[in-house]
Formats: sequence, C-alpha cells, structure tokens
Amino acid sequence: QDLTAGYAALELQVAQPVRITGGVRYERSTQTVDGAAVIGTVPATSRCTVGAASGFVSPLTCTLKQAEWLPAATVTWEIARNMQLRGGYSKTLSRPDLRELSPAVILNVEEDVEEQGDPTLNITKIDNFDARYEWYFGQQQIFSLGGFYKKFTNPIERSLSPFGDGARRIFINAAGAKVYGAEAELELTVPMGDWIGGENFFSDRRVFVIGNVTYTKSKIEITPAQAGVLTSLSRPLEGQSKYLANLQVGFERTGERMAFLFNYAGKRISDVGSFGVPDVIETPPIELDFVTAKAFDVGKGQQAIADIAHGRHGK
Repeated sequence: QDLTAGYAALELQVAQPVRITGGVRYERSTQTVDGAAVIGTVPATSRCTVGAASGFVSPLTCTLKQAEWLPAATVTWEIARNMQLRGGYSKTLSRPDLRELSPAVILNVEEDVEEQGDPTLNITKIDNFDARYEWYFGQQQIFSLGGFYKKFTNPIERSLSPFGDGARRIFINAAGAKVYGAEAELELTVPMGDWIGGENFFSDRRVFVIGNVTYTKSKIEITPAQAGVLTSLSRPLEGQSKYLANLQVGFERTGERMAFLFNYAGKRISDVGSFGVPDVIETPPIELDFVTAKAFDVGKGQQAIADIAHGRHGK
C-alpha cells in the first residue's frame, strides 16, 4: 500500500465569539495484492490481472487506486466565558485492508473461522456531521452533549457464506448506510484534601471521574442485486452497537495515578448472513480493568547512563 497525502488548513476569528477552522486534505492511494485464485472465482474487472493457469489456479494481481479531496470545517461559538457550541463537517475514507482484498483463504485462529477477501471491494466514503455543546465549569471539569450523523457509501461489512458443511467469512460492500445518534460526556476532578483535613495519604491527591455514554441508530441500504444473496434486508450496520458506555474512576497526584475502567458495548451484528445463513449476533463482554502508574526518578543511575553514552567512564 502506497499513500501520498497533503493538506492545507486555515483558522479565522471572524468575530470575538466565533471561530472557523477549515481545510482540505488530498489523498492518493494504491493498494496492490499479489496472490492466486481458483479459475473462475474472480469476476472479470479492469482492476485485476489474471496470469496463465496452472492446473485449477491462476496467479492474480489486483490493484485498487483512488484519489480523493477530503474537506473539513468546524465553527465554534463561545456563547459564554466557559461555554461553547461547535458544529462541524468532514469527509473521510475507510480503505479495505490487504487481508480483505486478498482472495487467499486464511484461518482466523481467534474465532476459528475461515476468511476470504474480495479483490473487487471498493473504498468506503463517509460524510460526517456533528454538533456539540461544551461547558467547562471548573479546572478539569467538563460536560458536553452532542449529536452526530454519518452517511456511508460502499461500507465494508463482514458476511458469512455457506461453504461445505459450514460457512466461510467473506467481505462485501453494501450500497450505503446511515448512522446517527447522541452522546454525553462528563469529566470531574476534585481535590481529596477538600474532603479530608490534615496531612495524610489523601491530602495531595485528586479524585477523578470520566464517563461517556453513546446512543446510536444505524440503517443499511441493500441493492436489488444483493437482495437475493443477503438473508436480512433490513438491519443495523455490521459491528455497530446501539449503546456504548465507558467510565473511569480513580485518584491521582503528580506522577501517580490509579483507576478502575468500565467498558460496555451492547449487542451488535458480528457477521452478516447470506444465502439463508442468519446474521450472527455478538454480545460483547463487559470489561472491568484496574490500572496503576507511577513515575519515579532514577537519579544518579540516569546520570551514569548518560555518562556512558557520552564516553565518560568515571566512577
């Protein structure tokens, strides 16, 4: 994969409370997959070159080239000293990875399923719109509430196709999809010394709570050509949960941090069914982690390493 890109951006303070940031990015990419395919399994397309057959297999070289202009703009309005409204638009891309483009059959050992890519996949184009209200009501104290809308063209989805006595995972382009929803975020940091007086373990530490929750609705668009292949013609986008939530609770001071992390994702389609195979519904596990980190000064040991690096070998 080769990617060449460049961008230009401009920020304007059009009035005291209003700021506009905009720009455009140019991307030119080339993705090339060399492999082999069983004769007749790759449709005729100008993207792929098929070599001389050897038995039932032919060497195959497929190239996906695309150049795109990707604009983006954000308008920020400071409605009060510590409040602002933001609205934005951006155009982004999601390229198939090389495994999704390769016709080779690969065993996914984590999920115990065979996967086969499709060299005729197209790049996904995404138009993103969002609006957000932000309130900075104190130092490291933030509340925000926002909404978003995304329009996908040629979204790439994982699908299941019958193969032998089981099913093989393949990758397909749907015609389009729409995703919209809302999210809320809260960040609080409170010095523990305000609660507990005197000099003790908690006097110089801060309690922090960081959380966000997202509600998402999605709808896939199926073409008439796909209608006879895919099992479900009305469904959410593959891999998209309706509910997402993250929470961090812990305490910190300079150079030290401890936190509990909670992550939740609702049910979602893991693989899109085809040829009568039903959609595979995944229930992701709820994750609870504990993380602690501490910075320390190695002191003279650090200086000794620096001396050695500069050729100073004194005691």
